[in-house]
Amino acid sequence: MVTRIEKPERQAGFTLVEVLIAIVVLAIGLLGMLGATASVIRTLGESDREIAAAYYAHQRLEQLEALGCDAVGNGSEVQEGLYSLAWTVDGTVTTPVRHITLTSTYPLAVGRSRTDTLEKALTCLR
Repeated sequence: MVTRIEKPERQAGFTLVEVLIAIVVLAIGLLGMLGATASVIRTLGESDREIAAAYYAHQRLEQLEALGCDAVGNGSEVQEGLYSLAWTVDGTVTTPVRHITLTSTYPLAVGRSRTDTLEKALTCLR
């Protein structure tokens, strides 16, 4: 008579080492995504401040243009406690063109700020 020795069937599943490696790989991926998310949020905040600064600067230039050549002059103001606007007007009341240079300074992040400059030529027809 022939005796058969039956081998135990191969068990399906994961070993503890495989599970630990999978957890480490997943954790590294999640940390990378977290860093990217923080960067995107910071960039969006900076973009919001840049848009607001451009809006205030454009608004002030329109107001200065509406004053006309005779009444426009140098000045400065602060909007929302963050956005510093300062403008200078070159030329005299008698010149045909007056140049307005507006400088907008605002914070981007802690310890960082940005300064933008806009220029406009104001035609003075008499």
